[in-house]
Amino acid sequence: MGKRNLSSQTVGHALMALAQLSEIPLTHEDVQRWSFAHMANHLDIIRRVQETKQITLNAFPLDPFDPNNLGQWLYQHSVMHAQMDLVLGIAGYDLLSLDWRDEDQLIQWIGFNVDEHIQAGRILGIA
Repeated sequence: MGKRNLSSQTVGHALMALAQLSEIPLTHEDVQRWSFAHMANHLDIIRRVQETKQITLNAFPLDPFDPNNLGQWLYQHSVMHAQMDLVLGIAGYDLLSLDWRDEDQLIQWIGFNVDEHIQAGRILGIA
């Protein structure tokens, strides 16, 4: 019974993280919540890839996130997605280019990013 509850909690946390990732962070507080949920979901994906495929993916520090200093963050995030996509057979998007101040770009980028996270979660059984 405890194990069943634990797995329900894990799925609940994964779904909450995915819901948070689909929101457009506008305020500083929104960015902080998004950044934490985003990194947590990446760590869930990395853990499940290790458990199910015995492959270790790179984990870069994506949280805390500074939208005014995206250079290295975008590159490291893109590397993490490229590795995840390759291992899981996901046709990924270009997540390397983003002007956080351009609302249209931000909305599109958030959508592409969360789509890859949703696909990974379905494949790995975490959402």
